[in-house]
Amino acid sequence: MSPPPPPPVLGRGNRQKRRTIKLRDDYPPEGPALLPAPEEMQPAEDPELEMVPSTVTRRFLQLANNIRLILVQKFWTKSNTFGLSRLYYGNPSCISDEFTSTADMATAAVNSQPPKAVKDGMLDAIWPYPNISSWRLGSWFWGQGDTKSLTGFRDLVNNVLLAKDFKLKDIQNVAWDKINDLLAQISPNAPEGEGWVETSVDIEVPTGIKKKAGEQPQNNHRAAKFFSVPGLWHRSIPALISSVFSGDMAAESFHFNPFKQFWKTSQGWLERVRDELFNSDAWFSLNVLSKWIQCKPTAHAAHHVAYLPTLPDSIIEFICAHVGARTADSIKTNCRRELFHAALNILFDEKFLEAWKYGIVVDCLDGIKRRVFPRIFTWSADYPEKVLLASIRVLGACPCPRCLVKKDDIPRIGMKADRNTREKKPHIDTEDYRSKVESARNAIYHDGFVVNGNIVDGLLKAESLTATKNTFSKVLTSQGFNFFKMLAVDLLHEIELGVWKALFTHLIRMLHAVATKGENVVDELNGRYRLIPTFGLSTIRLFSSDVSQMKKLAARDLEDILQLHMHSERTLNLLDSLTTQLGNSLRYFTNTICPNFDTVETPSERDARVQAQEQRLASKSNSDSSQAPAQRNTAVLNGVPDAANVIPNLVNPPVPNGGGGRRPCKFNMKTYKMHSLGHYVPDIREFGTTDSYSMQIGKLEHHISKSRYRHRTNKNCFTHQLARLTQRAENLRRSAQKLKAYKIKVSEHQVGRGGTSTEMKEPFSADEMFHIAKDNRNPVYLGLWLRHFPNDPALKVHEGQGGVGEEKQFSDAERDALFFQYQRMFSHAILRINFTSYDLCRDQDFINPRTPEHFVMVASNEDSPEHHEKYPFWYAQVLGIFHAYIYLLVNGVSSKPVRNEFLWVRWFGRDPTWKSGFKHCHLDQVGFVPQEDPDAFGFLDPAAVLRGAHLIPAFAHGQTINLCAPSIAREDDGDWEYYYVNRFVDRDMLMCHLGVGIGHMSLAEKHEEDPYVFEGEEIVYQERGVEEELEDDRAELFASDEEEEMDMEDMEEHDSADELAVEEEQYKY
Repeated sequence: MSPPPPPPVLGRGNRQKRRTIKLRDDYPPEGPALLPAPEEMQPAEDPELEMVPSTVTRRFLQLANNIRLILVQKFWTKSNTFGLSRLYYGNPSCISDEFTSTADMATAAVNSQPPKAVKDGMLDAIWPYPNISSWRLGSWFWGQGDTKSLTGFRDLVNNVLLAKDFKLKDIQNVAWDKINDLLAQISPNAPEGEGWVETSVDIEVPTGIKKKAGEQPQNNHRAAKFFSVPGLWHRSIPALISSVFSGDMAAESFHFNPFKQFWKTSQGWLERVRDELFNSDAWFSLNVLSKWIQCKPTAHAAHHVAYLPTLPDSIIEFICAHVGARTADSIKTNCRRELFHAALNILFDEKFLEAWKYGIVVDCLDGIKRRVFPRIFTWSADYPEKVLLASIRVLGACPCPRCLVKKDDIPRIGMKADRNTREKKPHIDTEDYRSKVESARNAIYHDGFVVNGNIVDGLLKAESLTATKNTFSKVLTSQGFNFFKMLAVDLLHEIELGVWKALFTHLIRMLHAVATKGENVVDELNGRYRLIPTFGLSTIRLFSSDVSQMKKLAARDLEDILQLHMHSERTLNLLDSLTTQLGNSLRYFTNTICPNFDTVETPSERDARVQAQEQRLASKSNSDSSQAPAQRNTAVLNGVPDAANVIPNLVNPPVPNGGGGRRPCKFNMKTYKMHSLGHYVPDIREFGTTDSYSMQIGKLEHHISKSRYRHRTNKNCFTHQLARLTQRAENLRRSAQKLKAYKIKVSEHQVGRGGTSTEMKEPFSADEMFHIAKDNRNPVYLGLWLRHFPNDPALKVHEGQGGVGEEKQFSDAERDALFFQYQRMFSHAILRINFTSYDLCRDQDFINPRTPEHFVMVASNEDSPEHHEKYPFWYAQVLGIFHAYIYLLVNGVSSKPVRNEFLWVRWFGRDPTWKSGFKHCHLDQVGFVPQEDPDAFGFLDPAAVLRGAHLIPAFAHGQTINLCAPSIAREDDGDWEYYYVNRFVDRDMLMCHLGVGIGHMSLAEKHEEDPYVFEGEEIVYQERGVEEELEDDRAELFASDEEEEMDMEDMEEHDSADELAVEEEQYKY
């Protein structure tokens, strides 16, 4: 018997003619599996997840005349549905996770106690308000944003005026001014030292006055004058830490036990996973709060520590009076550096250093007493701020604050020489570094040499150093802290607004260069961008303005795929290889492509430059005409002044103008932002994914300060006002938290969202795979509909076609027994698809046939011919969303009508002649299946939809009317001939096509194409085994024994006898 013939290939594409489509096998995300019960804590029986033999380290410490044995033991959690397990170093006191309930967490706690009861009375909770009614009204005014809106109005009505405990007579004769003044002060019940204080910052201004001949050394000559800058508003960091750990709602989501996370792949091996700082290679330190909470301004997880002043305008007069105007610019720049580090020196005081060395004993929110140690993992900053933090020169000979790469060597990004420089020549806070800085300072402040003279440059210029004594070096070097290492990558400014924006800008310049020859390509580009369909709630927005002018492009419009929220070893190896490929491509672009174009500034660049020059001239003119410059103050976030105040205004050298007054512009690879590309993989391995320390977190928080500045201050000496506003907000949140403990209803914005709550309640369960409205408001009568469109090809769905799940093949008799109740179905506008993303979050896509977001993707179920590559997805355009009540009529007996939901779709097919995929560096190309094909139109089970798809018209191929006759399924001017499948529309979509997403369990088996092959070069993985990593950890634990014993002896001397008595039972490391 001969085998059956293979299924025919669709004429237009490579989609096989299969009547069934695999239904989605989607698992909702879940938290980590819990630790076994204490009596069950035995090595795992699974040979592939064999529990690591416990490491027992004996340290004999004498605390309060007692000898205690400290055990360091490793515990595995069991694997969850997605194959994720955790390795804890010590039995964790709790396992915090966004998707784990409080009840589940309680079973994993060891020696836990119930949260302490609220001891304060009601009046203490609402201090300084006299009653709950006045508190509600005051909380609404100060807490619901800085400008009122309809949302604020609804909150006023629902949570204040209509509250059961609100009484109008209670707010009569209330001394509001007195209350607001008290509210800006520290609460009487707050920990000691937590309030805001003002301090003046003293700096030395070099005068350049050299020591007179014959002057004796004992005269202690100083070639400097002290200058005092008022207006540093700050608070104690140790006191703030104690307050947050003991009373902040975000503390409910703290991770007190760092861990390593592993993924058991479909092939059966364990692979390291990195997504948070507390499961990165910095696990031996600790970051307690998840990035998913840090990134929400409404969670109030960021705490303002200080508002730093900038140099007042009077500094110019001071310099001119004591030094002279000739070197004023260089001295002013030096003073800005000195001011910043002098302010940091005030923040990092003796109490902070004491807390760093010995820790702070805190009664945590869960009732457990812990000793916490402040640590600085990363400091998020853009390049001007990094330069200030690292005390190096702007774009000097060695422009990187992390390594000693030469500026001329930056274009070697991704090459072996570049990697060797990063690994073997890092910036390190060594004795030699401190000696150079000290020698330069002696030359300036003792011997009277100028800041930028030959003597100072001879000491510092080779490594781009400055003569500022770095506060991190001064305070924390003795503790083994290398401050250069904390300056992690900044995706927002280095990539999104850096390398990618620079590349895109130069491509626009190249188009303008071509346009000068008579081709209107710039307008064509703008028109095509406006035709690109939107996607998601905010992923791809409508390009309403001309993209070539780049007037309204924000960072969200320049998103790239570098910022994965969860990395595995394979994706990190892939990113490492791509960095090399990107370096090769950029060098080819710079050296081979760009010289063929005479590029000049775009019109928008020229206009911006001219406007900036005019503003500088106007500002200089106003400054010169002012007899008594007003002292000004500016506040900043994250303790870093504005970049414009860090770098002096540099006058551009004269450059010959290009056509139309525009200057020539060349693509420049010799920038720090280009060099930073090579630091991403090491930083992710060390600190976790970049969203844990992105500048976007600080920028979102900065919006709060800016809003308060604009709407709540008089803009005169406003740092004091900002400090008072911050204190008011914190006092009100604490009051709301206490009232919530009393079971008194308060609005969400008053409490702050400490973790799992979302911005808006989901309209349907996140566990559901899809959602179609339950109403029957839009009936479609089949007979009328078919008569209204009698010859529409889209309505000619061939018998047996549809692919509504993996159903069996039905006979003609079975089909004849199927009936629509009342011969009608019901139309809907929106289909909502819930899916589990690659990083185990639950996300949602909206499908609307009336908008451009009407494309979907499903898992293919095809057997590809030998000469074609198997492709994991099929694509379709949703023409309608329906439900109908279906019943069976057999032998005159009808069954009960059952609601069935289905999609009416138009199928795409792959172009078999188009080479695509990661190997060929092309997007996949698809096109509508011609109407003659029996599978051109059909029905689809919504449960089979994986996600919405983003398809971009292939504009170069144009439109056609040959694929489908006039129909309700196509536009009047025809169909686009082809579409590109945008696999880079978001991170999850990329991981779908890579097939290595942890949350994409059902897709991992569908990828036969090796996504790690680029341009014929296969990535060679050098993965270290789990046992190898654990062996390194074991060595680290033993190697640090002696040092830790010395630290514990120091703690013993530091702790008082009373503290030891209290901590005896609950002292934890």
